[in-house]
Amino acid sequence: MLCCRVDSPMAEKEEDAAGMFGHVGYCDIPAITVDSLFDFLFSLNFPIKFFVYLGDTPAHDTYYQYPLKQMRGITYVSELLSSKRNKTGDVYPVLGNHDTYPCDHFDPYTDKHQWMLNNITSLWKPWLNKNSLKTLNTKGVYSQLHPGTKLKVIGLNPFVMLSTNPYLWNGKSDPLGILTWLEKELAESEVKKESVLILSHESPEVGIMNPRNTFSYK
Repeated sequence: MLCCRVDSPMAEKEEDAAGMFGHVGYCDIPAITVDSLFDFLFSLNFPIKFFVYLGDTPAHDTYYQYPLKQMRGITYVSELLSSKRNKTGDVYPVLGNHDTYPCDHFDPYTDKHQWMLNNITSLWKPWLNKNSLKTLNTKGVYSQLHPGTKLKVIGLNPFVMLSTNPYLWNGKSDPLGILTWLEKELAESEVKKESVLILSHESPEVGIMNPRNTFSYK
């Protein structure tokens, strides 16, 4: 998780300001700290096989957010990583629950949040293959082999596992068919004797916030 205050309001009190190194009360950090962190990581004298980017990039100032602002933070970090890709090797990204607007809200049954999928598909195009970009744009997930290995990397959509996502409270199961898709991907890897690395910002939260929230399927 990398919460970046690229475009956030100023703190009302000086003692509450994030400053160069962030704030003890929140995980959000200013862009200058992100730059410094990446400069340090990519100056280390060992090869980086791949970089895992687990989302939650925008600042957590929930009541100051809007779609364009969310994308500014994600764009900033994505472009920063892309500019250093020759040093990071491959990058495998996933969405975080704070990456959309409003936070935790993602409608898997309409195109209401297609703006976010369209934007990340464009931003993450340097890192993912054609099939991955297709499922990312339609489901928010992807699966691909790490080059030269038998390691399959699977990136999941956290919003279909969030009990705080009100669009899941209708009792429907397997939003976007992602569980069915994941089962198929895992079965294929088992046959091919591939290792699998599953990436997700969130783990499944079955009914934690709402007892109607069920994710089983038949």
